[in-house]
Amino acid sequence: MTEIELLIGFIGVELALASLFYKIFKDFRIELQEEIDSKAKTNFLALESILKNSDKRLSARLSNLEDRFVELHHCIQQRKG
Repeated sequence: MTEIELLIGFIGVELALASLFYKIFKDFRIELQEEIDSKAKTNFLALESILKNSDKRLSARLSNLEDRFVELHHCIQQRKG
């Protein structure tokens, strides 16, 4: 009977440790996921800002090129005309 009681005691200790490790791992996984989500959101917002700024600069450059094209077109028309 003593051996069975010891075996049951060891099984109980193993279950308690497994439960404790599971809880620690679960909490760690949740914290890690929250940190990853936070960093991903920060990186996404930074990238979005960069793209918006690039888009503004590109639009300004395209507008400038359009103006220069119109000026060039007028010059060509004046020389032809």
